[in-house]
Amino acid sequence: MSAQAEPLFKAFLDHEAEPIRKLLDAAERCLWRSGYGDMSIRDVAEEAGVSKSLLHYHFKSKEHLLIEVQIGVYNRIAVSVATAVGNIEPGREALLRAYDALFGALKSTRELPVLAELWARSLTNPQLKAHAARLRQHLGELIIQTMESILGPETRNLPVTLPIAADLLLGVLAGLGLQAGIEDDGRRVEEAVAGLRRLLALSLGLFAPATTNPAQPPLT
Repeated sequence: MSAQAEPLFKAFLDHEAEPIRKLLDAAERCLWRSGYGDMSIRDVAEEAGVSKSLLHYHFKSKEHLLIEVQIGVYNRIAVSVATAVGNIEPGREALLRAYDALFGALKSTRELPVLAELWARSLTNPQLKAHAARLRQHLGELIIQTMESILGPETRNLPVTLPIAADLLLGVLAGLGLQAGIEDDGRRVEEAVAGLRRLLALSLGLFAPATTNPAQPPLT
């Protein structure tokens, strides 16, 4: 599977144009530092080193600016995940490599801290909410396609259906990736990722479960 050539969302503005790119980058930094509620148009203009009138020339409102930021962030995440899981050879062990690649893509993207603010604003903004739902659906479908291409008939060995498995992986890994981005000590996150990886391996029968600790009776 290869990364998609076209962006998932079509932006209203050309994000590659120099003034637009500079303003969007500045808006992302302001979102991370102050949050949407405390961020002002003046803050973004000063962060970008441009006049407030130039920002208003390209963006009709603060909400329009946020929507364009969301589109850019979501497109980059979609491409990053597609690239990470692309071109992996079939086989059960390969699914674990895809798991490692997926978490690496989510963890390394600079967008994750900004996502928290975008998700919060999606609760009250219908357009942001629709974009968030579409991104989650797209990434879920990408994970399902990857698992199907790698496992083939062995998908029946999974303890849950593919859509549920995709939702679990995406939700947990996105949360852990965000946590890794804001914590100084990432050891607990890495341990959690390793634990989830082991559970995935166990569900595929790649190795036997650990023996019961004799000091503790098994749960009944």
